Amino acid sequence: MSYTRPNYKLVVPFTTFLFCLGLSVPVLAATLDRVVAKVNSEIITLSSVKGRVAVILNQIKASGFSDKRPTENELMKQTLDAIIDEKLQIQEAKKIGMEVDEETTLKALDDIYKNNNITAEQFKAMLVSEGRDLESYKNIIRDQILTSQIIKMEVGSGTAVREGDIRQYYLENKKDYWV
Repeated sequence: MSYTRPNYKLVVPFTTFLFCLGLSVPVLAATLDRVVAKVNSEIITLSSVKGRVAVILNQIKASGFSDKRPTENELMKQTLDAIIDEKLQIQEAKKIGMEVDEETTLKALDDIYKNNNITAEQFKAMLVSEGRDLESYKNIIRDQILTSQIIKMEVGSGTAVREGDIRQYYLENKKDYWV
């Protein structure tokens, strides 16, 4: 039996060529989602904006005001701005240590059930039909509660006027109040 040695002068370059060819083939990748904004360390994706726009469009159709509907681009921009504002408010609330406990979240869910005359099981079924689960919805509720708390705190802190300031303003502008 005769054995021939492979010609390494041909095998090595050929193998290297095949390896390089495999690396140079363009990778076909589909873009599944796009980042449309970054709010500090959090990102906002195109799919989340489109999802919110779909909800708004459904609300517009249900209300019957479809004649005065903004264009899709206007609605996308307005929705993105609203999401950015929400993210900033939530980040500020967390930064100063605000938290929403489970009991508050469950009470808000109970209010939703009561106001819409549905049971917890019916609500869960609605969420499943929309492709969501109860835990993700609880996170949305927590974020909404945090947003409302930070707004109350900011607005409430700016509206307190001392009685002395009122008197001083009146004395300085007395002639405007004479009849």
